[in-house]
Amino acid sequence: MSATRFDTGRRRVIAVCMAAGTTTLLDNSVLNIAIPALRASLHAGPTEVQWIVAGYSLSFGLTLVPGGRLGDVHGRKTLFLAGLATFTAVGVVAAVATHPSVVIAARLLQGAAAGLVNSQVIGTIQDVFSGQDRARALGLYAVTSGVAAALGPPLGGALIAAVGPDLGWRLTLLLTVPFGLATLALAVRYLPTPRPNAGHTDLDPVGLVLVGALALVVMVPFIQIPSNGAAVAAWAAGERTTAHPTPSSRPTTSRRGESHTFVG
Repeated sequence: MSATRFDTGRRRVIAVCMAAGTTTLLDNSVLNIAIPALRASLHAGPTEVQWIVAGYSLSFGLTLVPGGRLGDVHGRKTLFLAGLATFTAVGVVAAVATHPSVVIAARLLQGAAAGLVNSQVIGTIQDVFSGQDRARALGLYAVTSGVAAALGPPLGGALIAAVGPDLGWRLTLLLTVPFGLATLALAVRYLPTPRPNAGHTDLDPVGLVLVGALALVVMVPFIQIPSNGAAVAAWAAGERTTAHPTPSSRPTTSRRGESHTFVG
């Protein structure tokens, strides 16, 4: 599975795709090791930390499907460049933030931009490659992204150890900025020119809203820790309901020693 079997133009395309995967996946994994330093520096609470960690992945997933459809209609190169430029710029905002809410907003926007970029990557591979070459290109992209995700924690730990926690967590968020800028330059030069498409953008807004709402309903309870009495009481009530479902069942024994279960 070597890229040397591709011609020069397609080798350049897959190089851009691999660089994009490296940039976006490295950013998500490198922050994990820096969370304790970030929390101490910004005095972030448990719920804020949860949103910083999970918000990126949540918005990433929600953007993949509509991003791919928009790329089909409006051209992948344009959306790739817009998404990667946003991703890189917002990374700087997160790195210089002085309040947890700014980091949360930046991570949500970064995740959405990363989802937009990666949906164009997958679409570009589908457009440019075919047959065994497509499988090979997708494999290279997947392997590169996996390696980037694995390298994130040791790189983040090395930065924090080298410069200290207060500056270290900020540098971990800036780590992907040079990668993003280099990938932008390569994409401008080597990604295929967008093809005109006269079709209409059929994003199925109702379906997207339902999918997004379902994802939020599932994910938010794991992210949002109860912070007031009413929320804690509601959460505890739900736990009691789960532990003691109604209607309740109680076993009784008849005079003949037969066991029966009555529901009430």
